[in-house]
Amino acid sequence: MCKAKVAVAGTEESVQASVPVQIAPSPKPTPMLGKRNWLRRGTGASILSVSFTSLALSGDELRVSSSGGCELLCSYNWIDRPRPTIYVPGGAPTFKEVSVPMTLDKDSGIQYIDQNAARLPRYPFEVVFDALQVMNPHATFNKIDILVNRNSLRRLLEFCRGRGVDSFRLNLFVVDSTLIIERCTKSATQMIHGSQDSGYGRSFEHAVTATHADLQGSMGHHCVLNYNLGALKCAVRFEVDACVVPAGVDPETQVQGTTDSFGHDDVNSLVRDFQIVGLKNKRTSGQSTGSTQVIRRGPGTSPNHMAEIKANAKPPGQSMPQMWFGRTPHLIRGRHDKATFTEVSVDNISLDFEVWENQSRNQEALQKMVGLISRLREIVQATPERACVAVCERSLGPSALEIFHSTGRRKPLPDHLVEKFWTSEN
Repeated sequence: MCKAKVAVAGTEESVQASVPVQIAPSPKPTPMLGKRNWLRRGTGASILSVSFTSLALSGDELRVSSSGGCELLCSYNWIDRPRPTIYVPGGAPTFKEVSVPMTLDKDSGIQYIDQNAARLPRYPFEVVFDALQVMNPHATFNKIDILVNRNSLRRLLEFCRGRGVDSFRLNLFVVDSTLIIERCTKSATQMIHGSQDSGYGRSFEHAVTATHADLQGSMGHHCVLNYNLGALKCAVRFEVDACVVPAGVDPETQVQGTTDSFGHDDVNSLVRDFQIVGLKNKRTSGQSTGSTQVIRRGPGTSPNHMAEIKANAKPPGQSMPQMWFGRTPHLIRGRHDKATFTEVSVDNISLDFEVWENQSRNQEALQKMVGLISRLREIVQATPERACVAVCERSLGPSALEIFHSTGRRKPLPDHLVEKFWTSEN
């Protein structure tokens, strides 16, 4: 499955859009109404509107498969401090056995919808490159086609399936030939009051995990994986709920000596490079890399140990898109009656990835999504500002993704990071 390898894979072939997207005449911009202002804030003229019914397959598309594995590019933990601060490589909390039944309180307090945007609203992806400079300083993004959050891929997949989706917005930028897809929400945080409608997700996570001693005060472990979506080379960021450490593996150094979920040896060059930069079993003082304070600390988390946590016993298939896009092999589920949890299960569902992606309806939607993303990149590249906004408004009728010129002058990353990670090729 995934290997913790310190190299950005890529080929020199250019990526062409494999799905012809029919361009429908774009309607005039509708007036912004009340709570939906954020969807169209900073948008200019409409470029085109894409209906999910206009997405068509030619029959020549590459199959979209997880069989090629993935590579860990970097990881980090946010720390609860006034100034944006991260531990690198950090580490996900470790799953622990608990006695049931157990009764938990409902979730309450401030929760992050998008912690990266909440802490770095100007450059939500900047922290990725702060972590890369420690873990993978020689990486380049010249041959990475897409930099994206897992949540955005899930949104686009649902759109390509033609399912009723909530309204969403994506900020689109092109750096060199890389399409950067920023998640955009009305608010990056929300207040949970522990009301009748509140759930138990956070409470359950805290009950069944233990934070590494060096990582107390962490507010979430995030990682970036490099893998292929059809012909697209992608760097995908997401939050990791927990890690499931096999018997005989020391949680303090869990990224060493692992095997992938298919039983193949994982030659872990990432640990070797950690030792070179002084990360191995060493706490180091913070260093500034721009907006963020970076502290070298934590054992890291092997992609083969990553786990998603759900405070319900819904079938694994309902979580499959989220886990497939995150190449997350383990699913931890709780079964509860109101506040009392009576069962906690841990399943390795990585072998189900192939079954899921080979189902015709899923493969068709994945191929359409790859074609749509390729088309979005072409559109953004063709604009003078190399920036657009994509909006799907559910209230406007059948699902359509409308692409606008961006009137904002904000760039996706500081210039010094672009100069470092998108090198000039002679």
